[in-house]
Amino acid sequence: MMLKNYKTLLFDIDDTLLDFKKAEHIAFKQLLAHHNIDYTDTTFQLYLSINEPLWKDYELGKLDRATVLSSRFEQFFAHYQLSVSGKECDILYRSYLTIGNQLLDGALELIDTVSKTHQLAIVTNGVYDTQMARLKNNGLLPYFKHIFVSDKVGFQKPDKRFFDTIWQEMNITDTSSVLIIGDSLGADIKGGQNTGIDTCWINPTHQPNTLAHPITYTVDALQDLYTLF
Repeated sequence: MMLKNYKTLLFDIDDTLLDFKKAEHIAFKQLLAHHNIDYTDTTFQLYLSINEPLWKDYELGKLDRATVLSSRFEQFFAHYQLSVSGKECDILYRSYLTIGNQLLDGALELIDTVSKTHQLAIVTNGVYDTQMARLKNNGLLPYFKHIFVSDKVGFQKPDKRFFDTIWQEMNITDTSSVLIIGDSLGADIKGGQNTGIDTCWINPTHQPNTLAHPITYTVDALQDLYTLF
């Protein structure tokens, strides 16, 4: 089925529309500077080695969001013999996350194009205030009447209950007309499969599909969606 046959497109934010890796680097550098620590590739890799497993546990339902957001910085700064408030560090870090242009190439143009023919919604695991600020600062907010963020919904992708909230609030009864577009195999694609909708995986590094079911579409970049028209 081609893109024109769908009525509703669900877009992830991070590394789908906005360059989270760029935003993350900027925010992390600012946070280190605030604590008088020099940024190096080693310090960033240390942070990632702490942060990424925590978020994976969150997606699996093993940790709540508040624990992830605070403990990642407490664990990181402990390596530098610093005792910090994880909550205060997180607030500061998230304020830095909204800095600068984070649009991925062609994202705004594509959203402008599909907004003329489709109903659009944002579906993201994250912090509501931060994600809303990033959408606004990068010019995307006017295109999305419906925005679903996990900490407001009460469930996170890939939980089927996250999507049940979407169907209810958007009054969608025919989910065969819905396509989810995202970069995360474990959150976006598995979430789409859990709820029985078509999926489009943005997979620039050609990672293998380790899920039990096939993916409807796989593309290298967001702009490749034009090939589905």
